[in-house]
Amino acid sequence: MNIQWKIVLINGCEPNYQENICQEQIDCSDNFEEIQCNNWNYTSKPCHWVVHNNKQFCTQYKCSSVQQSQSCSGTRIGSEFCVEISDSVCLSCEEISDSCDCLQQSKYCSYDIVKDKCISKSCESYLAQEECPPIYCTFMNEKCQISCEFIYKEELCQQIDKCEWIEAKKKCQIECSNIQEEQQCSQVQLCFWDQYKQNCQIKQNINIVVEIYIYGEIIAGLIILSLIFV
Repeated sequence: MNIQWKIVLINGCEPNYQENICQEQIDCSDNFEEIQCNNWNYTSKPCHWVVHNNKQFCTQYKCSSVQQSQSCSGTRIGSEFCVEISDSVCLSCEEISDSCDCLQQSKYCSYDIVKDKCISKSCESYLAQEECPPIYCTFMNEKCQISCEFIYKEELCQQIDKCEWIEAKKKCQIECSNIQEEQQCSQVQLCFWDQYKQNCQIKQNINIVVEIYIYGEIIAGLIILSLIFV
């Protein structure tokens, strides 16, 4: 059995032990879902989900491989923040070994005295709205919290304010009714912006809303016609 798996790996396949099959290896960049990305390996190396400015993508590389043309500090790879050290070196907080270097990156890193190591800050560490890092974190109800879409466990999703678990998609997302802006609403997969009511709603209700509008227009038309013929 071991010989068989070695052969398929040489042929460019990845063993799936759960289904007892060999599947073609997929490059990290071809994964477009964060959960799938973080659970994927390519050439026996793990993939990582990157949050960079307004872009999100899957890659095999970590902070040290962030391109020079990109902004290093504030980029999120998996659960780690990237920061730029001297001489344009990009590292994650967790890769910083010197406590002084860690303390100098206080915007994204903090030094854990108990564990004696540098760690990436959690969203809850930021107290003011202007400090709360965008995309990965969200400032809501006067506090900075992890954005709903980066929560992967149902029980944790239910504990976070304004988040809801979508069972059909097996994912967590912000409650549509709590989104106040049309642009943000359109970016959430299961939400849509109701132009008539000027609010954000969950998509599963869209058919009901359309039907109400149609019948409402028909009833209004009948009332107008009845007034004309009276």
